Amino acid sequence: MIFKIIKKIQIKLSWWSRVVLSYFGIKRKYFIGKYFLYIDYIHRMPDYRQDHKLYNKFLPHIIKYLEPNTVIVDIGSNVGDTLVEMINSTTNFDFVCIEANEKTYQYLEENINVLNKQVSNLNIFKVNEFVGKDLNNISLIDYEGTSKVNLKKQGLKQSKNLKLILDNLNIKKNISLIKLDTDGHDFDAINSFSDDFNSDPLIFFECFYENDNQLNGYLEMFPRLTKKGYDNFSFFDNFGQYIMTTNNFKEIKELLFYIYNQFDKDSTRTFFYYDVLAYNKKKHTNIPKAINHYIKLLKNN
Repeated sequence: MIFKIIKKIQIKLSWWSRVVLSYFGIKRKYFIGKYFLYIDYIHRMPDYRQDHKLYNKFLPHIIKYLEPNTVIVDIGSNVGDTLVEMINSTTNFDFVCIEANEKTYQYLEENINVLNKQVSNLNIFKVNEFVGKDLNNISLIDYEGTSKVNLKKQGLKQSKNLKLILDNLNIKKNISLIKLDTDGHDFDAINSFSDDFNSDPLIFFECFYENDNQLNGYLEMFPRLTKKGYDNFSFFDNFGQYIMTTNNFKEIKELLFYIYNQFDKDSTRTFFYYDVLAYNKKKHTNIPKAINHYIKLLKNN
């Protein structure tokens, strides 16, 4: 018992020391694979990576199966940690990094400069925009290295369509993958561009919701994606473990309510949200093979 108490005290002291370092603007040099970036000391990403070995491992795996010399779009790039994960896997893509939070975007800019010094021939576009359709006049909340929409307070952020952003960047190459992480509003971002691509790129998004409006947004989004040709949805828990692939909306609905019902105070929380890969099986015939390979890698680790 005494050791548990000591451990808790050590954890709290460690956290508060990080808070102090963050307060004085001191940045942490953090390696992801072969490359490093700089992050705020209160950023939780290193903790997630240490505690959950599969965290953010699927995306770097799946891009090995994509057509090279195409474009990967990273919506909700944060400080560039997912970008570094992908670059560790391969650099045979152009990367578009989109981050809405101004403070976080400054970190992203600095880290892209840092990466360009470590890796030759990188082609990275960066944009400070909020990708969306129906959300406007919003403000963002900072929380332990990430940010999310503050629905209780109006701000100056306006939604912008992804295709317009890409056109402004003069992106001419094919889009092979769109990754999203907007902390609860990926459905709105997807709704803003789903009519523009007709299941050509893979969509890998965070299916996170904490209220009825967000849940309903995803429940309406899945059939809409199906109509655009996305006929398979692969679900992962937020720790990186593969769950299942389905094209059955009834099963998808049951999966969504499984998480939603855990908001009940009497329910035991198992995990917090899904990561979902949406793809067209005929256009992306190698994706089932890629997922099976990922499952085998998990078993061997």
